[in-house]
Amino acid sequence: MAQELRWNESEFEIVMNSHGLPIEDVMQKLQRCRPEVARSRDAIEIVTEGTHRFHMGKENCGILSRMMINMLKEKQHPIRCPKCGIEF
Repeated sequence: MAQELRWNESEFEIVMNSHGLPIEDVMQKLQRCRPEVARSRDAIEIVTEGTHRFHMGKENCGILSRMMINMLKEKQHPIRCPKCGIEF
């Protein structure tokens, strides 16, 4: 089985800005952003859960990559959690 390509910052931004969107729409946005990679529903849900756990102060257990965690820590403006909708 081939190893899945790492998420890039643009893809993660799409997921971070996806609260309220149907997952199919998020999948389409990701496909347009990076056509060579097809992110699965499960992969998107994992990243969404990791972002939610981050803002709730829970252990991520390796869900998010170092790049994703850094982006969340260094954010310049509030982010709406893609899972629960709370701004953090």
